[in-house]
This record gives sequence, C-alpha cells and structure tokens, in this order.
Amino acid sequence: MKDTTPEALPGEEVRFEVLGPVALVRGGRRTHVASRRQRVVLALLLLSVNRTVSQDTLIEAVWAHLPPQTARNQIQGCVSALRRLLRAQGARASIETAPQGYLLRTEPELIDLHVFQQRSAAAASLAQRGRLEEAVPLLEQALAGWQGSFCADVDSALVQGEALIVSEERLNALDRCTEWKLALGRYDDVIGELGIRVARHPLRERPRQQLMRALHQAGRSAEALEVYRSGRRHFVDQLGLEPGQELQRLEAQILAHDPALAAPRQGGVPPQVTAPRQLPAGITDFAGRRALLDLLGSRLARPAAGGPVTVVALSGAGGTGKSVTALHVAHRLAAERFPDGQLFADLGGSREPLAPAQILRRFLRTLGVPAASVPDTVEERATLYRSLLAGRRMLVFLDDAATEAQVRPLLPGSDSCAVLLTSRFRNVCPPGAALVGIGAFDDSEAVELLGAIIGESRVRAEPSAACRIAELTGGLPLGVRIVGTRLASRPHWSLRTMAMRLADPRRRLDELAHGSVAVRDGLEAAYRLLPAAHRALLSALGGVDGAFPVATAADELNVDRSVAADLLEELVDAHFVTHAAGPGNRGGWYRLPELVAVFLLGLRGPGDPRSRPAGDRASAYGLVSAFGHERAAPHPGPLPSLTR
Repeated sequence: MKDTTPEALPGEEVRFEVLGPVALVRGGRRTHVASRRQRVVLALLLLSVNRTVSQDTLIEAVWAHLPPQTARNQIQGCVSALRRLLRAQGARASIETAPQGYLLRTEPELIDLHVFQQRSAAAASLAQRGRLEEAVPLLEQALAGWQGSFCADVDSALVQGEALIVSEERLNALDRCTEWKLALGRYDDVIGELGIRVARHPLRERPRQQLMRALHQAGRSAEALEVYRSGRRHFVDQLGLEPGQELQRLEAQILAHDPALAAPRQGGVPPQVTAPRQLPAGITDFAGRRALLDLLGSRLARPAAGGPVTVVALSGAGGTGKSVTALHVAHRLAAERFPDGQLFADLGGSREPLAPAQILRRFLRTLGVPAASVPDTVEERATLYRSLLAGRRMLVFLDDAATEAQVRPLLPGSDSCAVLLTSRFRNVCPPGAALVGIGAFDDSEAVELLGAIIGESRVRAEPSAACRIAELTGGLPLGVRIVGTRLASRPHWSLRTMAMRLADPRRRLDELAHGSVAVRDGLEAAYRLLPAAHRALLSALGGVDGAFPVATAADELNVDRSVAADLLEELVDAHFVTHAAGPGNRGGWYRLPELVAVFLLGLRGPGDPRSRPAGDRASAYGLVSAFGHERAAPHPGPLPSLTR
C-alpha cells in the first residue's frame, strides 16, 4: 500500500475518489491502494455506500468464476487492511461486518461519484427553470471532478460493468452542458471540445450534431457539412447503416441555410423569439357582433394597473361563433395593444382536452426555450412561462377550454399581458376574469352574414325570405353559414326555396348540413354526454311550448323544485336551455332554443302525442349575457355543450 499523504492538518476531511483511479484524498494529496484485491473490494464498497455488499459478490468481483478455496479468508484479510488504512488516514468512515457481508459507512458527500451526480441534478434543475447561466458552471464543476476513466485501476468485470453506466452518465452530462452553451450562443466555446469528443466517440450522434450546429453558427458551414460526411463514412463502413434522421435533417437544414439554425444571442436567459405571431387567419366575411366586439376590445385593452393579469372569458353554445369572434377582436388589438406577440392554443375542450403540460411545452419552445431545458413538471413549466412573459405586452388566446383547471397554469402573471379564452361552459372562468356571453344573431345580423356569403344583391331581391331563413335557423351563426354556403354553391336556388326546405321541423336539421359540417352532429354528441337526469328533463321539456317556469320542469320530472332548478341552471351552463321572461316579465322562467327544440322533436316517434309543430315556436336561441345574472353553482364536471 503506497501512502503519499503527509501529516494531516486538523479539520481536513478524507474524501474518496472513483472517478479515475480509486484513491483516498486528504489535503490535496492522494493515497492509492497498491493491492489489486483491496482496490476491487474498496471500489465495490464505495459504489454501494451504506449498503451491504455480500461476500459472494466480493468474491465474484475479485476472482470471477475461479475463486480459490481460501477466498473468504482472503476477503476478510482485504477488509482488515482497508480498515487499517481508514484509521491511519483519519477517515470519517468505517467498514462494518454484516450478516452476509460488509458495508462501508460514511457520508455520501465524501465520495466524488455522489458529488458529481448531486451537482448534475442541481444543474439540470436550474436549466429547467431557465437559469442556464447558473446551470452551465455548476455542471462544469461537476464534470471537473473526473480524473480519468471510472475506477481506472480496477480490473474487475463486475466493477467495469458499473463503469459503463457511470461513464454514460458523464457523456450525457457533457452533451447537456454543450447543449446549454449552444442555447446561450456560446458556440465558439464548444467547437474544440466537441471535436475531441467526436474523434473519441465517432458513432455517437448527439455530439456530432452539436459540432455541426456550432460550426454552422460560427460561419463555418463547409466544415459542418464535412463533419456530417465523415460521420456518414463511419456509420456506413462500421455499421452498414446511414446516419440517423436527425443528423440527415440537420445536414439538409445547413444546406438550405435554414434560419431556425441561426445562432441565438450571447448570454442572458435562453434566447427568446421576439414577437411570436400565432393567431390563426381570420375570415373575410365576418359579420355582425359590433357591440360584442367593442365590449371585448374594451375589456382586453383596459390596463390592469399593477393588478392581476387581464382575463376575458367568452362563453356560448357551439355554433355561436365564439372562436371566430374572439379571433376577430384579437387581430384588431394585436398590433397596438400587444406588440410583443400573441400566443395561441386550441385546448380541445370539445374533443379531447389537452393537458396544460402539453400547451406549456409548446409555448416555452415558441418563446425560445431549448427542448432540453423545458422543465418536467407542470408547476416548473408554468413558473418559467410566467417569468418569460413578465413585462412583455402579449396576448394569450386559449380557444375551446374544457375546465378552469386546464386554463389556470396557462395564465401569465404579468399585468402587461392579457388572456382571451373561449369555452362552451360558463363555469370555465378563472377568478377575477370578465365573463362575456355570446348568443345567437338577431335577425339583422343573420341577414348581414347571409349577404356576406351569397352577395347583397340576392338578399335585397328576397328580403322576406332572408328574414325567414334567419328565423328558421334560430339565428345560429353556424346554421346561417351552412345555409349561405349551400346557396352560394347553388346560384339557381332562390332564398324562398331554401326557406321552404327549412320550414319542415322534421327535416330542418337535415338541411343544416354541408360537407362534413352539420348542426345535428354537435347536438347529438353533446346530448349523449349529458347525465341521465339532464337528458330525462330535456326529453320531458320537448313537449312544452314557449317559456315555462321551474314548476313545469319539476312536474314533468316529478322532483322537488330545488332539484329541477339546479338541473335547469346546469342545462343553461351547457346551452341546452336559456333564460326567458315569463308572464308579466317575471324571472325564473326558461325556454328551449329553437334548434334544440327541433332536435328533441326528432328524438320522438311520429305518433308521440307530445310532438307539436316546433316551427311555430318563437325563435329564442339568443343566450343571456352573463352580465346581470349570477353564475350557477359549479357542476362537478362541466356538462357537454353544442358544437363549436
């Protein structure tokens, strides 16, 4: 045993090294273990610190499959010698005898492998929060602890099997550190070290990709392409394979001078896209909604004055044009009110709702966060997202939200931003948000949209028929648009012909279909998802004409009025029922929207005595604005609504 350690100074700590030759270190001086068997035993005990290593494992590590008969005695001798070494060095560690073997008792922080793993994890946590400037030096500090190959002087197959795992950790840490430097625009710092790593590990694709990117960003694209060609030769000659798709894609991007490969700015937080413009294109024949557009615009343009972020929730039945209207006002305000950009996400509430984590990942990537630096948890992603939006004048458009819980992590924290969200459900309204209702068109708006689609001249030629179409579609914008599209594709049809086709309530929903768009599909899908009690109430109310009080619903279902009132309010939230004024303008009355009534009529058989001519019902598809009405108590889960 070779001891090169001088007299220890008071307070110096003995540390253990396995990231290189196995050694004890004190005061900057190393003590190496001369005996091969003792190195193997010490390495295994350090790798399983504070855990028992069986004698059988130690024997296998030292002699593989050919142990001598004295193997156990020799292992005991190795342990005794190591105990003397630890005492001589004054190490705060001891080797204890366990029932089946031995364990080395010490603090993991005194072993360089544990320190490397701890610092690597801490650096990754910083990177996930967008703090790359702090993460890079910490990971470099962790990597600096390596003195060579893992357990370089231990020629045990068992130990070297562990070495493969730990060495892979080191290579992955090197890759991460390089990725973070590239994200910070420090490509000049990594070209040299990447060249060495690519030469040592020619079949590892990630460092080759990083070297190509760094060279390209440094204006050395020809060299970047040569790195690819050299790698391709290695892959083909040694493996008989072409490079992976990512390498091939990167070569194509460099050849095409793809701006996505442009070097990010040097220093600071992860590079940010200066002004993302994610709003979808609007429609050219938008019509009506002037008062609603002004209301939404004033709500969104109003500064929060140091308060919480401005949130406006637009709620309405499917087919009322929530998304189109919200998009129209977003485009109107984008340049002046939100010059730093607009983020958009379809949350999929009417189909399969997307998890907030998915949306946050998209937003963070849009804002310039490298894929490797996107945090793992929703909470960490939301924190980084809010940090990147702080002080920026941006609009976040969240379309088709399913629940408030889905929306909450997507809200910025800065009062310089604003959020516009749409949902079928009135209870998707974060605290402090302005809830705005959107209902059916009035007759003039419906006729205006019809004229925008088919031409004003056709509407002026048949004004009465145009008004009749508005009435028979219940003013539903989706219904008007379908009718207009059908008329536009059939210029030989008169508006009177279309109105006559719509007049039969039993055929009306058949007429309100064009291509893959149909009003009935949304009604059927939403109706099937309603709880049984709500479907039963709607079925019973299908035989009621005009406005009705809570008492009527209670009698139809034979339930208490309080139960009927709760069911009705939940159906109002899902836009299957609307509020209505009763006789003498008394409150507490309800009405079935025109097309809902037609849909329920279609669910009955032709001989059902409750059937009645729904075409005579007054058109009342307009939804009551949330202003001036108390919101219903939140339902355990939002009820399905009509089609978007």
